[in-house]
Amino acid sequence: MRRMIDISVLGQRCIGTYHEPFKRNFARSSTGVIFTNFGWAPRDGQGSFGAIMSDDFASAGFPAFRIDLPGVGDSPGETPDNAERFGDMIREGKKAPQFAATILQLMNLFKLERVITAGLCAPFINAILAWAEKPFPLAGIITLDPDFIGPNSQSPKESGHHIRHAFSRWRWLRILSGNNPKSLFIPFPLRRLLRPLVKLRDYPENTNIPLARAWRKVVESGVPVLMICAETKTQHLYAEQVNKIALQGLDTSRVRLLTIRGTNHTFTSGNPKEFILTEMGRWREENFPESEL
Repeated sequence: MRRMIDISVLGQRCIGTYHEPFKRNFARSSTGVIFTNFGWAPRDGQGSFGAIMSDDFASAGFPAFRIDLPGVGDSPGETPDNAERFGDMIREGKKAPQFAATILQLMNLFKLERVITAGLCAPFINAILAWAEKPFPLAGIITLDPDFIGPNSQSPKESGHHIRHAFSRWRWLRILSGNNPKSLFIPFPLRRLLRPLVKLRDYPENTNIPLARAWRKVVESGVPVLMICAETKTQHLYAEQVNKIALQGLDTSRVRLLTIRGTNHTFTSGNPKEFILTEMGRWREENFPESEL
C-alpha cells in the first residue's frame, strides 16, 4: 500500500510516497530503502521506474520511500532554470545536506535502524557526498548510471582550446563511447579495441575528484553496492576508469558492477527494467537474506 507523506527538511517541505512493506519481519522492516529524485525528474522517476523499484522492495518486506527534495517534483523550493546548472548544483554537493537531513528525518519518524539509498545518477552523488561528510547508518547503495563527471565540465573545444581538443581524452571518450558524430566512422568493435588508449593511470579530465574520494571511503567501509551502467555512454567509461583508480587496493567483493547494452542513461529504451529488477532482487537476497532474519 502507498501513502503520501509530508516532512520538514532543514525548514523546507518535502513531499513523498511511502510504500508500506507487504510482509513484516523485524530486520527488513527496520531497513528503509530511500529513493530521491532521478536528476530533476519527479519522485516517480523516468518511466515510473522509481515507483516500480519501490514496490519491488516493499513486496520483499522493506519499507520504501520516494522523496521529492526541495524544489523538485511536488516539493516547493527554488531550482536553477536549466538542466546544466541543476546538474552542477548536484555535482557540487549542494543537495547533499538536504539529502542527509531527509535520511535522518525518515529514520526518526519510521523507527529505521539503517537505510539503503537507491536511484538514478543524482541520488548516488548525494548519498556518497553526504555520507563522507557525516556518516549515517548506511546499509547499502543501488545506483543506476552514476555520474563521476565534475561540475562546470565542458570539453576543451567549448573552452576555446581547439588544438588540445584534437588530442583530448574527453573527445576520445565521447568518440569511443558513441557520443560524438565521428563515432559513426569507427565501427563499434574497433571502438572497443581502442578504448584502452584512453585508459591512463590517472583520473579522466573533468572527474569529480571529491566524489571519487568519497566513493573510495564508502567502499572501504564494506557497504554492499549494486552499480548498473548503460554501456557505450560517456558516464559508463568515466565510471569504469574512476573505479579502477579510486578503488585500487581495496576489497571490492561487495561491489557488484554491471553494464547493460542497448539502453540509454535513463534506462527508458531497450526494455532493461526486468533485468534490473532481477539483479536488484538477487543483490538484495545476497546481502539481506530472509534466512538470517
